[in-house]
Amino acid sequence: MNLHTRSNKKELLDANDIPFDDIRQNMKELDFINTWLGGHGITIDGFLQLLQNRKNITICEIGCGGGDNLAAVVKWCNKNNIGIKCIGIDIKQECLEVAQQNPLLKNNTEWIASDYLKVSFESKPDILFSSLFCHHFNEAELLIQLKWMQTNSTL
Repeated sequence: MNLHTRSNKKELLDANDIPFDDIRQNMKELDFINTWLGGHGITIDGFLQLLQNRKNITICEIGCGGGDNLAAVVKWCNKNNIGIKCIGIDIKQECLEVAQQNPLLKNNTEWIASDYLKVSFESKPDILFSSLFCHHFNEAELLIQLKWMQTNSTL
């Protein structure tokens, strides 16, 4: 195994013929991993670096899957009296349907089923982020993603 170069091999979840029950199980496992191994903490730490002294913020996650990262940020904001609006973008409508079941995301989240590159905002979110999503792309695609995120956010 060569760990000196990044693999461009597609993972099983990138296939179009995966049963959604398998994807749903994967999203549950990712939430567990993010909760107990610090992924949500890393997301919140990054969020705090950009929040500054704002009392209201709009965030958007591309490739949001089951919405667990958005929910973690909302939970933190609720505890700290920060007003938050969320936007979740995922290419799979079924993933958004799972995310919509999260009670923390019921009233303050807009859902967009689309390839993120096809999305244009009426009002740009303050923060655009992705988590456990970048490995689906090669270096050239990642550069496009980062430029899109910079162009489409205010912070």
